[in-house]
Order: sequence, then C-alpha cells, then structure tokens
Amino acid sequence: MDSYFCEQHQTKWFKTGKMKTYAHPVKGANGETTGWCNMPDDAVPTVVKEAVKQGAVIVEEKMTKEDWDAKDQRTRKSIERQKALEIANEYVKNKIIAGKELTYDDVLKVADHFYDWINK
Repeated sequence: MDSYFCEQHQTKWFKTGKMKTYAHPVKGANGETTGWCNMPDDAVPTVVKEAVKQGAVIVEEKMTKEDWDAKDQRTRKSIERQKALEIANEYVKNKIIAGKELTYDDVLKVADHFYDWINK
C-alpha cells in the first residue's frame, strides 16, 4: 500500500506550501470539509525520516515569472475550451428545446466552432 495513503478514510495524504505535515480533508455526508486528518508520525516513510535525520532539507522550487506566465496561458486556454464547449452545448440544447430539428449540419457547425477554439 502507498505510504501516503490513509487507510481509515481511503484517501491520500498530501502536503502543500505552508502545511507542516501531510494531511487530507475529512468530508461530511454533504461533501463539505468537516476537519482534517493529519498523517501520524509513524506513517512517514522511513526514507524521509532517515533523510531528515541526516540533515536533508526539502527544497521547494519557486516558480519564475515565465513559469507563471505559461501556467496562466494554459489556464486561460483551458477556460476558453470549457466556455466553447458550454456554448456549443447550450446551442444544441436550445435548438432541441425550441422544437427545431437538429440536423447533421448543425452538429458539424458546432463541432467546427469548438475545434477552432481548441486550435487557437
């Protein structure tokens, strides 16, 4: 079993940014976070414990401006694709709701618009 896996909640522990230990959110019946489950010390992998004993420092690499720009560009492109797909779905739904016949050409037209968005 993965050493970063919480058997009790059947999910993986993770650690980001300012977190001091590995943990995962505990969700209630309604899906909202009700608390956190911290990874117990005895669950930390031996390799990590030994590295820390020997003075190893875990280094987090800082993202450069170029890294952030590239990430922002990927995020914008993803949002544009999602929006294009949403618009395509709405077009088709509205056509069906209005009782209009959905033709092969309509589907191709929507697909072409979506394809254009993806390839921008």
